[in-house]
Amino acid sequence: MLVRGVNGDTPGVTFTVGDFKDLLRLLEEHPEWRAQLRQHVLPEELLALPELVRSLAEAQRHTDEQLAVLARQVQLLTARMDALTAQVQLLTVRMDALTARVDALTVQVEALTARVDALTARVDALTAQVEALTVRMDALTAQVEALTARVDALTVRMDALTARVDALTVRMDALTRAVESLTAQLQAQVGRIGEMDGELMELRFARRAPSYLGRLARRIRVLEPSVLADLLDDAVEAGHLTEPERESVMLADVVARGPRRPDGAEAYFVTEVSAGIGVGDVRRVLERSHLLEKLGQPVVPVVAGRWVNDEAGRYAHSSGVQLIIVPRKHPGIEAEPTAA
Repeated sequence: MLVRGVNGDTPGVTFTVGDFKDLLRLLEEHPEWRAQLRQHVLPEELLALPELVRSLAEAQRHTDEQLAVLARQVQLLTARMDALTAQVQLLTVRMDALTARVDALTVQVEALTARVDALTARVDALTAQVEALTVRMDALTAQVEALTARVDALTVRMDALTARVDALTVRMDALTRAVESLTAQLQAQVGRIGEMDGELMELRFARRAPSYLGRLARRIRVLEPSVLADLLDDAVEAGHLTEPERESVMLADVVARGPRRPDGAEAYFVTEVSAGIGVGDVRRVLERSHLLEKLGQPVVPVVAGRWVNDEAGRYAHSSGVQLIIVPRKHPGIEAEPTAA
């Protein structure tokens, strides 16, 4: 291998591959020789290239820093622009709302102006009325003064009447006490009359039982209390009734016996008699009839009275209790039985 001189224009000494390897080995052993070798081997443009690259890199770094600063400024300006845009939009909305409110207020002001005009006219009319009322008030004042004088005179008369009323009040209190006493006595008499009326109805029903119960049985015979008592005592001794049950049946108003229509079966007829028939009467006759049935014969429950309320009537009808309405007896006329 032939190697030219360092300046490239004069032939050098012969340089073999082995010499090149030795050169590389020497450069590795002496790194400081590399810079000198580059100065002799490379042209000045290539030697200045690293410094130029470093200058360009430094310039590029400054450029990047400036671009970063500009980018941050652009971002800040963008954010401010977005905020300004939002503010402008908000202000636009508020301006629209204010415009609508101004329009509404304008309408209201116009309406209020019309109302003020109307009120002004009314005030003028009221002013005229007040003036007319003032004239009337003066006239009324004169009348009131005249009436005041009359009232004073009436007051004197009222005082005299008050004294008389006080005296009458004392007498009225005495009369009230007397009436209350008579009322109490009358109520007591009414109670006694009611009891006597009930007892009289029981006696009358027992006396005329064949007539009242004729539609239910033939040859009706009312059981005397002693006969009924003997019958119930036998049932107690036989174990069919208890003593309380015997006492309950004995309290029945009327107990009769006879062949039942239409089958002719011998039956008992337990009757509760009351001026006014109520639910309690129907309930009692049912209980006593059930007790008497323990003697082994049919029992027909009956309620009799001058009137019956609606609830008792429905109860009697639904429970199979016979209902007999007894009319009042008129003077000189014996009332006939009426069955319901």
